[in-house]
Amino acid sequence: FKQKTAYEIGVRLVGSEMCIRDSINANIAGVDVLIHSPSIETGLSLQHAHFEKTFGLYCGVVSASQFLQMMARDRTASHYTIGIVGTGYQENENSAAKLLKNLGDAHCRDIEVSDDNGIYTYCYTAATPWDERAIGYIADNHDERNQYAASLWYLLESRQFEVTRFDDNAVKIGRETLADLKRETELDYVTALSIAADIDATQVEALNQAYSVSEEESAELARFVMREELAIDEPSDADFEMWDEGKIVAPLKRLEIAVNPDFVKELTLHEVESVNPQSSRRFFMAQHAAFNALFEAAGIDLLTGRGVVTADSAMAAFVAMRDSEHRAVLEHCRVARFARSPKYPARWIGECLKKFGMAWSDGGEQAERTYALNLRRHAAVLVVVERRRVSRCASQDKEYGCHVLKPKMKRCNAGLAGSHAP
Repeated sequence: FKQKTAYEIGVRLVGSEMCIRDSINANIAGVDVLIHSPSIETGLSLQHAHFEKTFGLYCGVVSASQFLQMMARDRTASHYTIGIVGTGYQENENSAAKLLKNLGDAHCRDIEVSDDNGIYTYCYTAATPWDERAIGYIADNHDERNQYAASLWYLLESRQFEVTRFDDNAVKIGRETLADLKRETELDYVTALSIAADIDATQVEALNQAYSVSEEESAELARFVMREELAIDEPSDADFEMWDEGKIVAPLKRLEIAVNPDFVKELTLHEVESVNPQSSRRFFMAQHAAFNALFEAAGIDLLTGRGVVTADSAMAAFVAMRDSEHRAVLEHCRVARFARSPKYPARWIGECLKKFGMAWSDGGEQAERTYALNLRRHAAVLVVVERRRVSRCASQDKEYGCHVLKPKMKRCNAGLAGSHAP
């Protein structure tokens, strides 16, 4: 393929970028690909035929009408190719009463009312007619976005669009081709980080403050973050596989909290002082209790990875967690969803395990509808968690000269015995 020129219109533009955006029709001749975000929902129109195809990815961030408005920026386009990102469903709050309750005193008022028995209760009402209409609009917007895929199809139908499946009139890209492209992209990422130079915190701060960075500098930043998060000096192939372009960071932090009740004590003074220490400790302890309760309900030993799950035991775990005091914490941390009962309970448990960097074992007993953890993966993530703990404590001792309370990890270390032990 010949080299292409792509131009992105994002939320923040400066200088010449704003000039190109404001006079897009005069400057579009040299652009092969134009990428834009919801920042240009209105105010920009391509009046001259230039692009051959228009693509849109809809994930429910905006309403269906707003999305269609963005697709129509090219006034000459006669055909749109639209892809739905995600499941097509969300769980935004669509109750006007609950939305009103979350507003400040300037927008809602408490009203005391009594029933026929003289029992007084409190309810909320909008402070002004404007607040009432605004809340109604927000609730309707959330309701539409909660089923964003269906809302978009209904809107297209109401506006007399002819909607057909993508594979009805075009060649569909095969799964093998997509898998090859994904592997090629991942290999390019790993190669870039492998050859990137190691930089220190001072250089990182300078690059973060720079207006733009080169591809090499971007790779150096990514390599620095990877080495810090995995607590390693020189990344290996196994480390790159674990890193997964940074997707493992959040699961590692959840697992740290789950296996280490004293996690908050090991935070640096800067991290603790940046928030209320007492509230921070209560929050971490609530997460620790909720995460451990989830694994206990599923019948899986968090530190050894042992345990077998069936569809019935998974459903029992779902019900137990849904009706427990830990539900709010698990939902807030995006570990589990309880809005509707899962059709495949074991898959629901599997999705929860992914939030801790774990996965089911492939093959074996799965054919008999029983599931067990991939112990090699489980041991690998616990090794990283232990390295992070040791690195964090060593860094804190060096920087502040303070005593750090080391948690007891005897069971964890026993589970790491063998070829995977650090």
